[in-house]
Amino acid sequence: MKSGSPSLSRRSLLAAGFYAASAPRLLAARGDPGRSIRIAATPTAILVWLADAVGLFREAGVDVSVQRYTSGTLTAPAVLAGEAELGTSSEYAFISKAFERSDLRVLASISQSRTISLFGNADRGLDQQSNLKGKILAVVPNSFADFVLERLLLTNDVRPAEVLKLRPPEIVSAAISETIDGGVVWDPYLREISIELGDRFVELSNPAEHEYHFLLHGMSAWFAENEGPARAVLRGLLAALRMAEDSPEAARRILAQRLDIDLEIVEYLWPKHTLRLGLSQGLLRLMEDEAWFRVERGLSQGAVPNFLQFLHADPLLAEAPETVSVIGLR
Repeated sequence: MKSGSPSLSRRSLLAAGFYAASAPRLLAARGDPGRSIRIAATPTAILVWLADAVGLFREAGVDVSVQRYTSGTLTAPAVLAGEAELGTSSEYAFISKAFERSDLRVLASISQSRTISLFGNADRGLDQQSNLKGKILAVVPNSFADFVLERLLLTNDVRPAEVLKLRPPEIVSAAISETIDGGVVWDPYLREISIELGDRFVELSNPAEHEYHFLLHGMSAWFAENEGPARAVLRGLLAALRMAEDSPEAARRILAQRLDIDLEIVEYLWPKHTLRLGLSQGLLRLMEDEAWFRVERGLSQGAVPNFLQFLHADPLLAEAPETVSVIGLR
């Protein structure tokens, strides 16, 4: 364990040991389940990494290879290019490609996350949302953060002096050098800014109001020929969810080891994600709102899609029907 990491209780250590020790025996007992399914996943895909780390996909009857990507904007292109059968991303990243490809499909939402917030520098006069007028802000262009900032500005009926379009590391640097008054960005960059600014850092919005879904998606043609493997992937994720619920301390340690990040960071990020498999009406509404935003900004062309047609719900309805609440799917 890295220095400074919280210690685990004896119960959690036993649980972690059970999953880590039993996984190889389960793999040997199952034998070769067949062709490997490649999943393009970012670190936010917590359930995917947990299931992969302890062999829960193989236990469910499917061989999975998880490939690490830095951003959800890269995973859908990887699926489209045939580099992976499944990908994970926010619903915003998904719809940016759905305008271009009507054959993309969502298998399930695997978490609801609250990692994005508007921040300000109190020493630069940005200590509440009403002070946004005339300020210099930064945001990642063509991102969910961009969507969040636009909604906050509309809600407060203010316009800043300037909105700089920067990458997350650039926002961190600009905040530290105080060339911006604030901005919208996600963790772990938000945490880095708060540490660097100290008492000057002010979180100006409630991340719970900017909750987004993290999706598992693929292509309609692949699902048409792989209903069984798709169901097996979901079974592995459902097992990972039970593990996370039953032994959260052990799950956090396993995740930190699998992703090779400090346990302290996992402890910080864990409460910001609600691990849950499902397909909900709320997801559809959010996708439609974001799609209209993209059209109005000129980021996507054409009519807003009917996102009900982008849901491939049959595997989830078969494995966990109680998690599907979309009108017209049950």
